[in-house]
Amino acid sequence: QVWLLRLHGLAAMLVLMCFGALLTTHIRIAWVLHRNRVLGATLFAAIVLLTLTGYGLYYSVGDTMRSLSSWVHLCVGVVAPALLVLHVYRGRATRRSHPVV
Repeated sequence: QVWLLRLHGLAAMLVLMCFGALLTTHIRIAWVLHRNRVLGATLFAAIVLLTLTGYGLYYSVGDTMRSLSSWVHLCVGVVAPALLVLHVYRGRATRRSHPVV
C-alpha cells in the first residue's frame, strides 16, 4: 500500500507538470478560439480540486477536514479520467468539423 501511495504521488507530480505546460499553450489558445470550453473548464476545475484536496490530505490536521478531503478527492479522481477522455474526444470531433484556417 505504501508503494501505491508513492506511485500515486509521482503520477500526481507528472500530471501537474503536464498541466502547467498545457496552461501556456493549449488552454490559452483553445480558450481564445472558444473551443471545447465547457469540458475544458470542467477538467481544469477537477485538476485544481484534486490538487487542493491532495494537499489537504497530506497536510490537514483535523479529522473532519481530512475526511472531507478524502471523499472529495476520491469522487473527483474517479470522474476525472472520464472527463479527460470526453474532452479529447469532443476536441477532436470539433477540430474535424471546424478546422482552423
